[in-house]
Amino acid sequence: MKIIQTIISLCFIIGLNFFCQWLVSVLNINFPASLIGMIILSLLMYFKIIKIEFIEYGGELLLNNISLFFVPLLVGGIGYLFVVKNDLIMIFEIFIITSVILIIVTGLLVQYLLMKKIYKKRKVQLSKR
Repeated sequence: MKIIQTIISLCFIIGLNFFCQWLVSVLNINFPASLIGMIILSLLMYFKIIKIEFIEYGGELLLNNISLFFVPLLVGGIGYLFVVKNDLIMIFEIFIITSVILIIVTGLLVQYLLMKKIYKKRKVQLSKR
């Protein structure tokens, strides 16, 4: 059952990504499709159109294997090393600073959502007494 839920949630996430890429190309806007996808997914969950449990397994699988997604980025970046060799230190500093900011914001957001989920469970348990 968990495998089926994982496949369905991955299909939804990938489908949303393709939809957002199509939307960006059709509307000819200069905004990353992945950010539009995250905004749409956040809105869908906020307005409870989809439940967090619906994408939980697929998201968990992607997060557990997130390091694999950075390998092509680094390998591709090495191919352009000769282009950016003069600005390499500045690019490296920007990369480190933005990575730290991203990790902090992601950690705080995940911690907030987990605490909200725990609080909701406790509230339900207390109301049953």
